[in-house]
Amino acid sequence: MSENIIVTRFEIEKERKKDVHNNNNNRRTLTFSFFHACFFSPFSFNFLIENNTRHFCEYSLNTERDRDREKEHHHRVMRNFTLLNNNVFCSRVTSSSSASKDDSNTSKKNQKSSVKSFQSLTFREKHSNTKVCLIGTMHYNPRSIELVHEMTSKAIEDGTFGCLVLESCEKRWEKTLEFQRPGTIRRQLLDNEFQAAQELVEDQSQVSLGDQSIDDLGQNMKRIFKETLEDVKSIDGWKRVREDLVRYSATELYPTKEFGKDVQTLSLQDFLLDGRLLVALPISLFRYPLAWLLKSPKLVVPLLSFYFGLANLPGLVEAMETSGGGDVLATAASGGVGLVQSADILDETLSVLFLFLDVFQIVVLSRLMLVALLGERNDVLSESIRQKCEEQKGTEKTVIAILGAAHLNGVQNRLL
Repeated sequence: MSENIIVTRFEIEKERKKDVHNNNNNRRTLTFSFFHACFFSPFSFNFLIENNTRHFCEYSLNTERDRDREKEHHHRVMRNFTLLNNNVFCSRVTSSSSASKDDSNTSKKNQKSSVKSFQSLTFREKHSNTKVCLIGTMHYNPRSIELVHEMTSKAIEDGTFGCLVLESCEKRWEKTLEFQRPGTIRRQLLDNEFQAAQELVEDQSQVSLGDQSIDDLGQNMKRIFKETLEDVKSIDGWKRVREDLVRYSATELYPTKEFGKDVQTLSLQDFLLDGRLLVALPISLFRYPLAWLLKSPKLVVPLLSFYFGLANLPGLVEAMETSGGGDVLATAASGGVGLVQSADILDETLSVLFLFLDVFQIVVLSRLMLVALLGERNDVLSESIRQKCEEQKGTEKTVIAILGAAHLNGVQNRLL
């Protein structure tokens, strides 16, 4: 009788483990989707942040409230200005009108604005007043390559082209030119927007590299990973993680609050409405990781090993349990219900551990994405573009920068 009870109990336990296995698979699928969105299609990360972080929603609501307050203040100022004009002398009206024109010209000069066209942003840099055109791309996507080619060619033909800034560093660019020489199969296989734009420029002194060096990027990623390991051990550490995610999300993904409605930014909608870009998405997902793996294995291999190691750990543990299931059943039949209860406790402990590891993955990848891959690199990219704007100061030439789409809003925030 007791043996039948134990066997029945193990049948129930077997069914429960199937459910746990399915839940773990779903969790790993969700984590993989997050990783895929972050690194294989960078701009899709904005969609995850917008829809899953409460603080971003609060930020958007606060922005709307600020705009409403600005409108009310504007109406009050205009009413007072009208009353003042109705009560001043005619002689004062003339001088006031001339002064108002000067004020209007000054305000227009200081007004921050940008124009969005397809996946590009055009504006004037705040210090030099030089025209800047940021072209956002999905790396290695044929549609983005075509867009870069069209906009760069048009600027060259119109005579408005000043210089070209590429999102690359010397080490990566040398590898690209050596590995993907024009006319070779590898150049066609890994066709990209940077070489497409660079090959259009006759004077190569007008082409510059504006990104952070790959060595510095690797060091920063290691530093942030170590900091995150320490921060998850304490409540204050979790607060620092949260502050980083909220602060960098606001500065890198959205326009700065005081810019107002005249400043346009890129959003996920700008890419979803481009059918040709979406059709070519599989090509980008193939080329982008392949290029990183071939040209920067020291950076990519450890990152992928860390991710896939954590993602596959639950599966390895379940496989070990399944392979030893017969022995466990025989031992439990002789040892009684106490051993079954111990197995339940062990399973629950492992489930909690795996859940923590999944959360840790998301926290680490989010921090790496926002701080190292976006925030700190945007500082370097913006400074490089600003230097080129100073060189073009006083001319009507345009500084064209070819960047990944996820960088555009953050770089614009720094240059306006």
